[in-house]
Amino acid sequence: MPLEFPVLLVPTVIPEKLGGSAPLELASSPFLIHLVYAVLWPYE
Repeated sequence: MPLEFPVLLVPTVIPEKLGGSAPLELASSPFLIHLVYAVLWPYE
């Protein structure tokens, strides 16, 4: 598992916990970046 995982997960989860539902931009950007890392990590 990439080390970036917790760092990218926090910005997605925290706003949802605090605000009920995070804006799409706030939730999707870290999630999409995480997906890129998750896909590319085995090939590095």
